[in-house]
Amino acid sequence: MAKKITGIKRIGFDLDGTLYEPDACLIAGFRNESYADLAKKKNISLFAAKKLFDEAYKKNGSTKNARRSLGLGKTRQGALKESIEAVNKCLKEDKTTTRLLKKLGVKYGLDLISVNLKKTILERLTRLKLAGEFEHVVYTNDGKDDGSAFSHWIKKTGCKPSELAYVGDKLKGDVLIPKKMGINAIFLNRKVKKPVFKNGFWTISKLTDLTKII
Repeated sequence: MAKKITGIKRIGFDLDGTLYEPDACLIAGFRNESYADLAKKKNISLFAAKKLFDEAYKKNGSTKNARRSLGLGKTRQGALKESIEAVNKCLKEDKTTTRLLKKLGVKYGLDLISVNLKKTILERLTRLKLAGEFEHVVYTNDGKDDGSAFSHWIKKTGCKPSELAYVGDKLKGDVLIPKKMGINAIFLNRKVKKPVFKNGFWTISKLTDLTKII
């Protein structure tokens, strides 16, 4: 196994898709309207629209950016509110995650960086029973691809980038961008079988793998 990550003082986490695992309910809550809009715009089936939109979401890191890349307008405000509420209602505590964060919190400072409104973040953390686990919460509506969220995190913590580790499930916004800034980026990819170090960063299959690499 490659060398573990050392010298870090704080660990930052993404929220959606990282601190809880997406399921059919959550994905439907986020994206149903976008599937319908895309199917209508391109005159394709909902199945084809779902596949196309999900690929754009994976590449762009948020519903807003995925819609923009596909030439769709803004989400209807009422539908957006309904989607957020649907997702929130699906969430519940994962005791394994709760125990892990408490264990990590003994040694490291814990922070959160999320592409969500502050109100949405707080409600989701409350439902996950993680509301008191993070010292710094950085929220952005514009995605993470420009690096500004991570710059804000660095400034807020007063740490050097090399003293920070960040965990997320999106390769570009959660891994490649912070890695370029000198942060120890960790990719959460539930399709891999075990932790692997490749291309200058660790990939893990589950959050509990963090104890194996730091």
